This record gives sequence, C-alpha cells and structure tokens, in this order.
Amino acid sequence: MRLFIGIPLNKHNKRKLKEIQKKYLNDYKIVDEDNLHLTLIFLGEVDENKINIIIDVIKNIDVEGINISINKIQSMRSLVIGRVIPNNALITYQKKLANKLKENGFSLEERKYFPHITLARKANFNTELNVEINQDATEVILFESILDSIKANYVIKYKKHIDWCVNGAASEIRIHMSMTLPPQDSASTSSAIAAYI
Repeated sequence: MRLFIGIPLNKHNKRKLKEIQKKYLNDYKIVDEDNLHLTLIFLGEVDENKINIIIDVIKNIDVEGINISINKIQSMRSLVIGRVIPNNALITYQKKLANKLKENGFSLEERKYFPHITLARKANFNTELNVEINQDATEVILFESILDSIKANYVIKYKKHIDWCVNGAASEIRIHMSMTLPPQDSASTSSAIAAYI
C-alpha cells in the first residue's frame, strides 16, 4: 500500500483554495478539493504488516501547536503549490516523525523538508499569488493513496487528534491576493518539492 502522513486542511480553507483553483488553474490537472493537505512524510509503498509500526510512531510522538500558514501560490517545476511558511513546531514535529520512522527501519529520502500544499500538476503556471491562509493543525493522519485512472483516492488508516488552538482562538483564515512576477526557482528548492506529494 502507498502511504503518507499528512495534516488535512479544514473545510473553509479547502473552499478558498478551490476558488483559486477554479479561477487560475482550470487548464491544469488540479488536485481534488477533498484531497488538499500538507504532507509531513511520504512513505511510498509499504507492506501492510508494517502499518501498526507507523501508527505506534504517530501515537507516541507528542504534537505541540502547529500552525499552517500559506503565504504564496506559485509554480515549481510542473506543480502549482501553496507555499507553507516553515515554523519551529512544524519542522520539529516532522523531523521527529522522520527520525523515529528511520529507527524503525523505514527508508525515507534524505532531502530537506519543504512544506507545501499541492494544488495542481502538469502545469505551466507563470504567475505568483500572494495569499494569507492560516489554520491550526487539528489532526495528523496516516493516509493510503489509491490511484485510479482519474485521480488519487485517500483512505484514512489512522487519525490522531490535536487538541489545541493558537492564542486560544479558533482557526483563522484570511486571503488577500495580488499578482506579481514569477519567482526564480532554485535547484535545491525544486528538488525538495519533488520528494513530497
């Protein structure tokens, strides 16, 4: 089975990103609204008998307040992504997951983690959108990705609830878009993105 660990976006954020997809990305292979997520670890093909090891890793690592803040919609190689601003809680948790999985015998690609939301594939997108999309992470999920001829279907294998809010407030979403010139892609950033969904 093809597995990855990720954080789902809330319904409000999914709708906002869907609006961006419809307005700017309709000519490309867009990611289904229900599948929009932040990947933490892409495991790839895993034997079914190892799934409980992954679940135990997720269960036993504490999750401290992770905020997901998207500040740009941009192109990278053939992808269009929502770029997530790295923060200490997110990077630390992702590194703990990766290290513990390696200790348990899982082979992960040795690339710097580049947090992002994939919005479209097979794209030639030549603009950059400045956005403000913010939410608290409320769940960490182990997904199975089942591919068919039309799209990837995600099946939840395990879900861990995160019981917290940033500054004691509910999730917050703000969007302000403006057009700018396309960014200059760096080779290191491009290769990092290719490693994750």
